[in-house]
Amino acid sequence: MKTAMKTLAALWLCLLSFSPALASEVGVWRLVSAVGVDEESGETFDRFGARPDGYLIFTESGYMSVVINAEGREPLTGNPETATEEQAGLFSTMTAHAGAYEIVDGRLIHPVDVAHDPAMVGKDLIREVSFISDDEIESIVPSFTTPSGRRVHLVLRWQRLN
Repeated sequence: MKTAMKTLAALWLCLLSFSPALASEVGVWRLVSAVGVDEESGETFDRFGARPDGYLIFTESGYMSVVINAEGREPLTGNPETATEEQAGLFSTMTAHAGAYEIVDGRLIHPVDVAHDPAMVGKDLIREVSFISDDEIESIVPSFTTPSGRRVHLVLRWQRLN
């Protein structure tokens, strides 16, 4: 009987080790806010506008997908004379990427398989992640330098939908 219990316990531990996703993050999340923080002044700003839109999806099999759109995006007009400018505007007001992930010691590690920007593919995105509650996640994008030369980081808040 003891051998059977030990075997069952070992099998259970093996099954748990093959599931990189924790029950707490698995599901569909909606973006609530995306706040930038200037690291020098502490000033905050809305990186994607006051009402950004986006989804974050974590699967039980250890994959994730995220898309974020800024507030106020307009569809392409179809005018060939302004198409390049309009497309650049849309590209600069969104982000999207997907691939495998794991959460280790409060850090989301996400090797990017596909993204809106090919420069992201093949890189590991690392985010600090904390569960505010069962229905709210905060993720922090590490510091980066903006085109204007400011050093900032982003704080994203997500609300569970399911």
